[in-house]
Amino acid sequence: MKVISIIMVVVCVIFFAGCGEKEDALQLENDKNKKENVELSNQVIRRLFPKLESAWVGDVMPLVDGKEIYINYLYETDYNGVAYHPIYQFTTTDFCEYRNRGEVIPYGRKLDSPDLAIGTGSFIRDKEGIYHCFYTGHNDKAPILGIDKECIMHAVSKDNLNWEKIPEDTFYAPEGFSTDDFRDPFVMWNEEEKCYWMILGAKENGKEGSCIVKYTSDNLKNWTFQGIFYEEKDLYFMECPNLLQINEWYYLIFSWNNVTYYRMSRDINGPWIQPENDTFDGKAFYAAKAIKYNENYYLLGFIARKKRNKDELDYSWAGNLCIYELVQKKDGTLGVKVPREYENKYFTKIMDWNVEEKMEEVFTNNTDLVEIYSKGEKFNYASLGILPKSMLLSCKISFDESSNDVKAGFIFGIDEKGGGYPIVFNISEKMICYDGYQLGGLFETDIRNMQKFDFKAGETYNVKLVVEDEIIIVYVDDMKVLSNRIYNAINNKWGFFVSKGRVVFSDITIKIPEQGQER
Repeated sequence: MKVISIIMVVVCVIFFAGCGEKEDALQLENDKNKKENVELSNQVIRRLFPKLESAWVGDVMPLVDGKEIYINYLYETDYNGVAYHPIYQFTTTDFCEYRNRGEVIPYGRKLDSPDLAIGTGSFIRDKEGIYHCFYTGHNDKAPILGIDKECIMHAVSKDNLNWEKIPEDTFYAPEGFSTDDFRDPFVMWNEEEKCYWMILGAKENGKEGSCIVKYTSDNLKNWTFQGIFYEEKDLYFMECPNLLQINEWYYLIFSWNNVTYYRMSRDINGPWIQPENDTFDGKAFYAAKAIKYNENYYLLGFIARKKRNKDELDYSWAGNLCIYELVQKKDGTLGVKVPREYENKYFTKIMDWNVEEKMEEVFTNNTDLVEIYSKGEKFNYASLGILPKSMLLSCKISFDESSNDVKAGFIFGIDEKGGGYPIVFNISEKMICYDGYQLGGLFETDIRNMQKFDFKAGETYNVKLVVEDEIIIVYVDDMKVLSNRIYNAINNKWGFFVSKGRVVFSDITIKIPEQGQER
């Protein structure tokens, strides 16, 4: 014990000896961020999946305020220092054009600041018109400093741009809960109970799984712990929890390990039902939050990136902002589809297309139909030439009644040998998947990105494909999506493919933005 104590003293001496230099560096970094804010203030970005040139979009914290959506997010770079993840902000009215408002909440400026790093939170406007942000304070040096690693912090603003932190409102995990995993507050007004609710992710000490806990307040300043709101035994943690009501159903949405999940209930207090397919997308779309805007419902998250732009690597945290429109089915389950704004405002020009290259057993009328037949393991494809920089494809995909083992879909980055990077509709395994490797055979890899879907032989499915540079998203029947980055798709050939069966791609239309519209 004496030896350990001596070691801890030495570590602390070394750590605090360097504090002055490190805090000077933090000040320089804050000054750099302020300079960037001035330079990029009100920069307009007309893209479907925006980000700033120098950074990536992390967890999002949207706020609908009148006719505008304020999309706050954790600002991630490839060169984070000891302090990281200030909160930045985009605004939009249509999900097609965004305005950058720069940094709104900086990380702490001292090495012992509870928010030396910032984690996810939420924004809300009170009845007096004051804006509130509740966010996670995180400090990786907590063991040395003798403080809790995570806490909940509060900031206020009169204009939703200039924010003041309220340190005295900070609070920590209650007794019996982990001080390392206590984060991601979501705050809402509960009209029935006439008070504010806060739910956030937590872990009980000594127990497997995780939980979401609830607090209540009547003034957004003093919070009362109300216990466990929801528990999961199979997930280590539930990040970014949030609540949404659509008609008579309530939805609890949360994320873990690169996947966003949801639960449903007719009562906001539960019990919560786990749908048979409880996800929206694969593992590229993460940390999603739901909003209501113009009487429609949307899911906002980010599409993760791959380091060094390598298709063979797995996804890394943070990337580009991504929006889906939510669809409520008759049984209360949720689907996702292309936001209506993309189709009505962004993709407005019809593009003519032709099959420029094809293998055996391919028929096309070069107007709206491609039919492909493949015997055995061999795959056939029809190439439509170079992939547009930005496009929306709509089509129907019909599987032959005898095609119980067929694999079909879209192939990108087609090379001179006929290989490429396929997004696969797999009937026998009932899923949409992308394996990130060039097509030599259609096989599973260790970086598989997939979404379950109950494909059936003899059925027809409505499919849409949205492309913007390397971001490629497939939407099926307004139910499920699979988002991907395929870097080898850029400036290369693409098309349709089939393996082990007959498939018809019909009612094919391709739309692109008007020239100069995207930038």
